[in-house]
Amino acid sequence: EEEEEEEEKEPEEDPEITALKNRIAELESTLKQKNRELNTIERNAEEYTKGGYARKVAEMESFRRSKSAASTDVKVAARAVALQSFLPIMDRLKGLTKEYEGNEFAKSYSALGWDFVNAMKDLGVVEYTVKEGDVFDSRRVVAVEEVYSDTVEKGVVISPVEIGFELEGNVMKLASAVVSLGPEPVVEEEEEEAEGESEEGEADGESEGGESA
Repeated sequence: EEEEEEEEKEPEEDPEITALKNRIAELESTLKQKNRELNTIERNAEEYTKGGYARKVAEMESFRRSKSAASTDVKVAARAVALQSFLPIMDRLKGLTKEYEGNEFAKSYSALGWDFVNAMKDLGVVEYTVKEGDVFDSRRVVAVEEVYSDTVEKGVVISPVEIGFELEGNVMKLASAVVSLGPEPVVEEEEEEAEGESEEGEADGESEGGESA
């Protein structure tokens, strides 16, 4: 019987073999994990190869355009500043043309003023103005006079005075206009009316008191 029991007992596994099996199981698990990571990397690589590349190209193109636009804006602004110094000369020529309009001698020189104006136009300088009813914009218009008006709202142009000049949105000379302050305040009149009513009320009260006495 003892011999049968010994035969039924399974022989104990060598510890080295057990350790080797555990190591193999760990390696298999690690290999599966690495395969999953590899699949993820391949999918990302495919995405970045197509969509990612296209996106980066679009970003670079957008940056190039914005940089080019900024550079253009700086050049235009610099040109506007340079040409701004010629505006007083142009105004002076216009003024002389009007002043000596009937002078035969001056007529031969009136073309000089028109040539100057046309030269400024060729460089991109354009006139602009405002009209009655436009909202006052201090970036483009200077208020040479502000008056009260019962018909025109506050901050609205009543009438234009002088034209302005600009170069591709860069204001070189502000236009001028008369601007409304809105209806004239009537606070003092209301206070006087209120005081008058108060005095009348006091007088009525005194007269009623005298009658009752």
